[in-house]
Amino acid sequence: MLQWANTFCPRVNFILKADDDAYLDLPALVSFLEAKRTSRDNHTQLNGRFLLGKIIQGKVSDRERRSSNFTGASAFAPSNLPSYLSGAAYVVPRIVVRPMLDKAVDIPSLSFEDVFITGIVAAALKLKLIHSNCFDCCDELPDSCAYRGLLAATVSNPSSLRSVWKQVRGLESPHCLPGNDTTETC
Repeated sequence: MLQWANTFCPRVNFILKADDDAYLDLPALVSFLEAKRTSRDNHTQLNGRFLLGKIIQGKVSDRERRSSNFTGASAFAPSNLPSYLSGAAYVVPRIVVRPMLDKAVDIPSLSFEDVFITGIVAAALKLKLIHSNCFDCCDELPDSCAYRGLLAATVSNPSSLRSVWKQVRGLESPHCLPGNDTTETC
């Protein structure tokens, strides 16, 4: 991803990495990032050396060989994983893509892209991880309307992705009515 972004996206401000089963509200995400990028408020401004998404922390390296999340000690010695962003969707400023790419080749790779890129490589570069409740990855959302107000989220049933999008946008019944969502507005 980093190599591709470095080669083909030289003039963008941000790169979005998203899984193919992720719900994305791209118009809202673009507006959100642009508002943060141009904000004069230092507390809300996004600039510089950060990654944005849903922070996962306190996870332990899974040493069970039969597990799909197996992380061998030879690949990653510490028993605790670093804080990282969920791989479902996260944002990388263009200005940190090249440094991340350069650093990634110097570090032994890990099979979990989110832990490796947003945890290990980001920590080596001292990039700040910024948590946003507008990104969701791990929760079972109660219905399609719960996606309204989110910028990105994993859809529990990927085959329903188009239907979720249409319901949130009011293009398919049942429509999501005002106040019918369960998440904060981003």
